[in-house]
Amino acid sequence: MANKLQYQVAVVTDQNSITTVDFDVNSDESSILDCGGTAPARIYFPSDWTACNVSFLISETPTGTFSPLNDFEGDDFAIQARANQWVPLVPGQLHSVLYLKIKCSTPQLNACSANLTLVPYHQGIHN
Repeated sequence: MANKLQYQVAVVTDQNSITTVDFDVNSDESSILDCGGTAPARIYFPSDWTACNVSFLISETPTGTFSPLNDFEGDDFAIQARANQWVPLVPGQLHSVLYLKIKCSTPQLNACSANLTLVPYHQGIHN
């Protein structure tokens, strides 16, 4: 039986944080979000949001090529987005994401920002 003192937990950050990604007028792609060792758990679309489907583009570096995030069937992971709406995300699917952009099926008619809640990523470490 393992001794409880043999295990430690590394916490990249110890609290939820809210951060934003920005959209320019007539843009269908957001600014880059550095997930910083955390996973997006939900996203808020503001009142000036143009309704559309959104998918996620991911990269290992902020200057690298951003590729679509796929679901477990190999399709683009996408959600419906409407104004004034919080949408839960699946943090387990997003734990490995380092840099993220939001891709809209329809360009945003207004300059706006979407808020993402990032949750801590805990990783067990064995001595």
